Amino acid sequence: IAFILLIVFYRFNFFSIYSDNVVSLITAAFIVNQITTIKKYSVLENPVMNFLGRISYGIYVYHPFFISLLLFVFKKNKIAITPLVMLISVMTATIIMSYLSYEILEKPFLRIKKRYTVTG
Repeated sequence: IAFILLIVFYRFNFFSIYSDNVVSLITAAFIVNQITTIKKYSVLENPVMNFLGRISYGIYVYHPFFISLLLFVFKKNKIAITPLVMLISVMTATIIMSYLSYEILEKPFLRIKKRYTVTG
């Protein structure tokens, strides 16, 4: 809700890597959620967050690349875009590339890792 309110009132800077307002509000929401609920269910425990957690390394690696690439492409082709269109474009490209990277590159290494992990 706080994220949506910040967008509505144009206080969220889409292009900054760290937005103090958003980080503070999300962190506070997680803390309040854990303190106030009897059943310790985290908002992070759902299929969407599990999926994003699986591909999180790819998101970390590819996100800056797609910000730069899409800004370059949009400017070079003189395409006027809104911050919301840029946000959706970057997020979509990043998630798709991160998923493909996970399936093609990371999964084979994770399978190899299981063979050489010592347990016990």
